[in-house]
Amino acid sequence: VNFFFFFASYAASFNFSTLKRCRKGKSGWHNYTEPEIKKFKRQLKRFSHVAVRENTGVKICKDNFDIKATQVMDSVFLLSPDEWRELAQTDKTKSYNGKKVSYTLCWKYLPEGIYEYINQIDNLEQLYSGDDYSMAVWGKNFKASGPTIENWVKAISECDMLYTDSFHGTCFAIIFNKPFITFFKEDTYNRVKSVLETLGLPDRNALTLDDVKRLENEPIDYTKANERLKEMLKISEDYLESVLKSHEHPDPVRGYMESLELLVEEKLPQKTIAAAPASIPASSYPNKQKWYFLGIHVFKIAMKKGEKWFYLFGIPLVKETIKGSNTYYKLFGCIRILKKAVRK
Repeated sequence: VNFFFFFASYAASFNFSTLKRCRKGKSGWHNYTEPEIKKFKRQLKRFSHVAVRENTGVKICKDNFDIKATQVMDSVFLLSPDEWRELAQTDKTKSYNGKKVSYTLCWKYLPEGIYEYINQIDNLEQLYSGDDYSMAVWGKNFKASGPTIENWVKAISECDMLYTDSFHGTCFAIIFNKPFITFFKEDTYNRVKSVLETLGLPDRNALTLDDVKRLENEPIDYTKANERLKEMLKISEDYLESVLKSHEHPDPVRGYMESLELLVEEKLPQKTIAAAPASIPASSYPNKQKWYFLGIHVFKIAMKKGEKWFYLFGIPLVKETIKGSNTYYKLFGCIRILKKAVRK
């Protein structure tokens, strides 16, 4: 077990505006169960820093997990336009200057009439024909049809207009200050909506063919969007700096205790937590948990009078006490070595 691990997230995405419909099972999209949410909450409490990509993600973390999250920009924004152009210049296949470009992942989900309308546009380059892209996943090969990364970045950086249903297609159009129209698509709508709202460009999302025709004739004033992007990048960079500085000075005691907690949780069968009675918190542990190595009793957890004790080689080493929203750990039951407060 690594007793000094360090947890932080950057631009994590829930995609949807609420925690509902965030997990896809065999029966389709469904809500998380209460035991699952409680488990996620326990796991997230181990993170010293949490940053999410969508503005709705901040609210999800606060409402469901009691976590104060920071909204940051997607990582593609951390490189400057010139740095991305340097990558694009390595592609020598063709020029996209003066051309309109479409990058659409799922034509069949576009609003009615848009597919036919875009296909009849003169001087249009399709970066991806749709629904036939592929890759090697778990040893299986799937048919591929699409540009290289360098060619893809070059096309967006040089084009006169981008038509897309892609979140990252939208991001790169903004990076290069290009005219663009983004189409509604359920599995990307919230993240696209969030980045457009964050940068003051909420009207660039087309829900109908009439929206597409209107937006083609509405130029984008990137002055305010670039100012807002600069502000958000400062927040993002400050967040990353705080993460790196924290990593320079880890808390070994906290790391040790949280490692023990994680070890215990991994040893517990999931049905033990899921089947916990309503009167007992789902995070409660059985009265005793023991681990042996080569027949030697190495580690044990036992509950005494509602308090959790950690034993090492039979010696009562650390006592865990919960008071209100805080958790205290005391060496030999009397020397406080750690206080874990719930973030608000």
